[in-house]
Amino acid sequence: MEVEENLPIDVCKIRCVDIPDEFLKKSIARQHFEQFGEVQHIIIKPKNKICYVHYKHYEDVQNALLNASYYNGKKFSISTHSSKPKTRRVKKDDDPDWLPDAEVQEELDAMSSTSDRKSYNLRLEAMAVDSPPLLKSLNLVGKKTKRIEKLKSSTEKNGWTPEQLELLNIIKQAANTTEDRYKVLDARDKLMRLRIKKFTNLEKATKGTCPDMCPEKERLQREIQHQVALYEQDVVGKCMNPYLAIKQYSRSSADQEAPLPHELRPVSVLELSMGYLTHNIMNLCDLEDVNLAEWYHFLWDRTRSVRKDITQQELCCHGSVALIEQCARFHIHCSARLVAEDPSVFDQKINTENLTKCLQTLKYMYHDLELKGESCANEAEFRAYIILLNLNDGNFMWEVQQLKLDIQKSPEVKFALEVYSALNKNNFVKFFKLVRSSNYLNACILLRYFIQVRSTALSTILKCYSPRTPYTLFPLLELQQLLAFEDTSSLTEFLASYGLYLNRDETQVVLDRKAHQEPEIPVTLDRAVAVVESKRTMSVGEVVCGGVLPPPHYKNYVPHNSFAENGVLIMTDILKELLTEAQNPPEIVEQQKLETVDQPDGEKSMPFWAFKNESIFKTKADSPPRLGIFGGSKPSEPPSKQFTFKMPVKPQSILAQQKSMGIFPLSSNEKQFTNQASNSFAQPPQLATHEVEQKNLFRTEQPKQQTFNVPHFPIQKTNQNESIMQSFFSKDPPLEKNDNVQIGGSIFGSGIFGNKKFDFAISPPTNPNIPTPEEVDSKLAEVLRLQAEERERQLVEKEREEERERQRQEKLRLEELEKMKAEALRKEYERREREKQEEWEKIRIAKLMEKERLLRIEINKTVTELLNDVLTKVETIRKEERLKEIATNIKNFKTRLFVSLWRKKCRLNKRKRHAIDQNPVWLPARSTYEEAKELITTNQNLMFQNIKRYKCGKSCEVVAPDKEPIKSIDIRHYYKILLESYTKMRIRLPNEFFWKVTISLPDFKEVKIGLNVMESVLMQYFDWKDRYGSTARIDQYRDNKLLGYCIEKKQGALEVDGNTNGIVFFAHESNDYLNQRISCAIKNFPNRAHVAVGVVFANDNPQSINSQKLGKLFEKNPHVVNYKVIVCQFNRSSILSAVRESLDFLSKNVQEPPPLELDTLAPFIHSHLAIDLCKRMKSCSVWNSNYRKCLKCPNVVINLYNQSVDKLKEIVLDHSCLDYSDFPIEFGTLLREEAPEVLPCNYRYFPSFWRKATYQTLIRKSLNSIKLPEYETAWPPPDESSLEKEVFAYCSKIFENPQSAFYKIMVVILKNYDPSSDFERIKNILWIDVIAVIITEKVRETNFFLHHTPFHAKSTFLQLFVIYNIHALEEFKSDEWFYLDNPLVKSEMNKISEKIHTRVTKESKQSLNSIEEIDLDELEKAVRMVKTDTNRSKSNEIKELEEFMKDLETSMDIHKQINATFQRTIHQALGTNK
Repeated sequence: MEVEENLPIDVCKIRCVDIPDEFLKKSIARQHFEQFGEVQHIIIKPKNKICYVHYKHYEDVQNALLNASYYNGKKFSISTHSSKPKTRRVKKDDDPDWLPDAEVQEELDAMSSTSDRKSYNLRLEAMAVDSPPLLKSLNLVGKKTKRIEKLKSSTEKNGWTPEQLELLNIIKQAANTTEDRYKVLDARDKLMRLRIKKFTNLEKATKGTCPDMCPEKERLQREIQHQVALYEQDVVGKCMNPYLAIKQYSRSSADQEAPLPHELRPVSVLELSMGYLTHNIMNLCDLEDVNLAEWYHFLWDRTRSVRKDITQQELCCHGSVALIEQCARFHIHCSARLVAEDPSVFDQKINTENLTKCLQTLKYMYHDLELKGESCANEAEFRAYIILLNLNDGNFMWEVQQLKLDIQKSPEVKFALEVYSALNKNNFVKFFKLVRSSNYLNACILLRYFIQVRSTALSTILKCYSPRTPYTLFPLLELQQLLAFEDTSSLTEFLASYGLYLNRDETQVVLDRKAHQEPEIPVTLDRAVAVVESKRTMSVGEVVCGGVLPPPHYKNYVPHNSFAENGVLIMTDILKELLTEAQNPPEIVEQQKLETVDQPDGEKSMPFWAFKNESIFKTKADSPPRLGIFGGSKPSEPPSKQFTFKMPVKPQSILAQQKSMGIFPLSSNEKQFTNQASNSFAQPPQLATHEVEQKNLFRTEQPKQQTFNVPHFPIQKTNQNESIMQSFFSKDPPLEKNDNVQIGGSIFGSGIFGNKKFDFAISPPTNPNIPTPEEVDSKLAEVLRLQAEERERQLVEKEREEERERQRQEKLRLEELEKMKAEALRKEYERREREKQEEWEKIRIAKLMEKERLLRIEINKTVTELLNDVLTKVETIRKEERLKEIATNIKNFKTRLFVSLWRKKCRLNKRKRHAIDQNPVWLPARSTYEEAKELITTNQNLMFQNIKRYKCGKSCEVVAPDKEPIKSIDIRHYYKILLESYTKMRIRLPNEFFWKVTISLPDFKEVKIGLNVMESVLMQYFDWKDRYGSTARIDQYRDNKLLGYCIEKKQGALEVDGNTNGIVFFAHESNDYLNQRISCAIKNFPNRAHVAVGVVFANDNPQSINSQKLGKLFEKNPHVVNYKVIVCQFNRSSILSAVRESLDFLSKNVQEPPPLELDTLAPFIHSHLAIDLCKRMKSCSVWNSNYRKCLKCPNVVINLYNQSVDKLKEIVLDHSCLDYSDFPIEFGTLLREEAPEVLPCNYRYFPSFWRKATYQTLIRKSLNSIKLPEYETAWPPPDESSLEKEVFAYCSKIFENPQSAFYKIMVVILKNYDPSSDFERIKNILWIDVIAVIITEKVRETNFFLHHTPFHAKSTFLQLFVIYNIHALEEFKSDEWFYLDNPLVKSEMNKISEKIHTRVTKESKQSLNSIEEIDLDELEKAVRMVKTDTNRSKSNEIKELEEFMKDLETSMDIHKQINATFQRTIHQALGTNK
């Protein structure tokens, strides 16, 4: 029966043919098929209109097969999908026809003594798979041939080849060296590829399981091939450190094998590898002694390997997206940092290609995650990078339009589009302005456009500044600022490449149009340190990570080891499964089943390995599998079917034995010899038993009838046993007595073991002294035993010798390793000593250079101050003279003006008087008709028509009187009034100001009659429009300044925004509805929000209006600063007049804007602490020597600084700032720019989240972080080394990188002192200057950016900002809280006075103890005389000093008053104070 080959069918996949065109869009197809079950993935082939749908459950497939074949009335066919694995067909040679060997045939003929015996086809060697010899008759062989051939083909297909078995043996070996371990791992991978390849699913990507940053096999291979990178070497510098190894990038090729799971790293390991690179490797480029070529190529190779692992595993998750983003940021950083390097070190084109691949991959990942319903936080950032890389290609705008709306409106994409607009319009000024305002990575990308923009800008400047003249001059420094060059030398080189040159002074550029030409060699781009690289305020690793570095998980990383301590490979589940398959091949089970089916009735089925004595002559049909050279014993069979060999005996005995065994029949009188000699060549029982115990597989009984079996010889191969002589089944006639059978060769010779020819011939014995069979058996057993013992001894000796050699080699290797380590440590110590000496020498040279530089700076500063003083005095004199001249001119002009006006007025009065004198008393101005016409009203005509209608009985059409159209509001009138109001407040208005008015109308409950008239009049007058659910008019008016105004409508009892500038309430009468409407409108105003209110009563009976109650309501409300009640007639003209009057009142009573300002935190701290506070403290120290002594103490100055931080924190976090109203959101579209041009700015640009408690907490933490710890050591230090150690220790407490701050502080301390000569004068240094340097460096180091906060996307500012009250800040700046009244200063002064008193007392005691005995009378006289003289002189000096101090105090008070008056005047002029 033929065995059919079953095709593997994927029961969870269906195939759809002739699908509708709508299904070509995957989202529509997925939506259709998800109606019938959970879809895992869909594959669409548009050309063939075929799609494959993979469901998760089999029930979903059945549901889809029944119901999913229709879509919008269109039918398509659906069927289950059967996939047959594609296997390579190997052409196998057919089994050759085995022909009998001539010599073997002669032997068979001789043994059977017949020539017409049935012949069998014999092989020279056994087949791989043969059937067991359990057939009773040779007639069954023909029946089983076809099945056994099929079984053979299947076992050859699934069996183990010699190559695989050899690989399996290599895996089992112990590996103690690097080369051996690599061979074992390579054999493991090859075996896994050969055995597991057929089970892998080619449709799914391989999922990585590698736990190491670099796979173990690659580590060994690279160490053998000496491909260890510099950053992966150990301390010695020769071997690889497995803790530092990162997987190397390998270029894909056609012959490269598909990676195994343990060769690919999952996302967690990839993040571990990238974290190690960002922490330890990426920041090395900032060091001076780092080879940038090795640094860049190492990081490029390792990041490329990360990207390849992601691609091979088809990863698409947030972790893989973050890794690709980090790779892209790395290439962006390198494009600016390495731009000036040699092409052999850094190739910009290749770097751009890698960056483009990263961004392309991110595009696909963002798209796939969006289909899953997931969004990425940094998508807008990298979409902007794509735009910035393609600014010269306008086609990308189509892609921008396809993006999501929130991505299009993101600040990053808007910035990129602004850059595109500037570049497209050749606006180089705006381009470089955007570069200066951008962040670091955007500037790195834009650096590639600098040459293009500068070339275009140079052509534009030439056309503009020299249109007709041959050449003009342009300032060099101004051109440097315009084109963003680093220095004038780089600008000069750029101009020279375009044929332009400088004047003789080298301060002007000669713009010569004739000399201008394009450069033949492209201009190379240099590093932009000031324009681009100065924007980087964090480390390279933080830039690549996009913010704060991830936790250093790599410190806990331990490389994986696949080998045990004895060097043997640790077996994994896959290897155990392969070994089990090798020990129990699948063909054994199949053959067992086949034998069970084909076994005749009455016989028991036995496995093929249970038979040891097998036929030595095998045919194609009945040869069993070969288990080795020597086999085991065969189970017992009837004597008639067994052929045995015996020792040479007498012919008759042999013939008798033959007769008895079936081949050579025996006579009855010869059976005795046969029984005695039957065991002459039998196997010793002890050896056979031992072999069975060793194998533990062949459990068969010994045959009952003893035969002459071939003995078992021990061999080198283990687990391989095969018998020498095997059964041969035949029924031949007996030999005649005179026939001789000769054995023509050795039984144990090369005939059977070497597959050579052999023949058997039985001859009668010639030697009468033939040993007995028992002697032969005993001797043979003894020989075998001795041989076995000798071999065992040799093996043990060989193993001992190998063990001793291995120990000796290991000892030599360890000694060599110790020597290498000692040598490496010695070299490392010498290198560190040299570096230390070089570092000290550099510091000494730097100190000398810094001292010279400071001296030059001091000289230049002194000269500059002198020149400035002279120029200031000259300028002051000229200004005074000019002001006097202007004052005289103004006085004369006003005098002439008043005189002319007086004369004009006098002339007019004279004319009027003359006219009155010449005219009569009454002169009518109108005629009688005109007077009568004035008395007629419009209602009289209607009355006449009605009289005519009723009297005459005729009807007439009543024509409604024409209504005059209502003109819209004249905003120019209110613009002038608002300007006057703000001018009276002495507020400096910006170029644009805003005015918001709310009109509150009654609802139907309050006014039931005439409400529509009131609404129609106001609607026509204000021209209201619906806007976002509310009715308002928002517009702007431009004259000298821009006025943005908003007039909104509120109807009924609704709340009014607290940022309105005025409210007008319309009502018919004063009632509870009006009071409720007023209270509801103003109840939610902020505490410091004030507004003017106007109330308009449209009522024909004005006496019924009671305004006193309404006035009391307004007076009780603190938010109403002024109010006005207007009563008018209920007609259109009166209502319009009342509206105009109320708006006039509101515009005259407009309130000041909130006195709040916004500034970024870093400049705010630097300005008010590092500059202003230090200057004020230093100026006060000049006037008071005790205060100056206090400032020489470090902790006093530090505590004063911490107090100033607390005071600023109170100002910034003052809750009263929250009581002011926000800027009206209606005017957001009228602002010129979203961000202010200059800081600080007013409340128009305040972000919406500044009032939140989380942001206030963030500001509080940032301000607390800049506080300084106390200086713990004593001041001043005893020597210079102690000074350096103490200052460096204090800097280490404050800064993460204290070197820069340490050098700057030492420069300030040693600025005016030489430590080698006058170190004691260090104690006179004022710590104000030191604290100023510390504040500056602390602000520079602290990260004030909003990148990693939830407010980054909501703010137009990149850094933290503070909002404060202007008056509170001015009070802080003018208050001398840090001076003599400060408790710290008082306590320190008391300590200083106590120290002085103690020192004076001690000195006086010492002087008294040293006085010798003298004449007291004479001494008293002398002392009295000296005292009188000294008292007189001292009293005079004290009086002079007191007068001088009084004058000094008076002058200081006058100086302070002048300064305060001057500051007040300046603030009033600038409009920053009342």
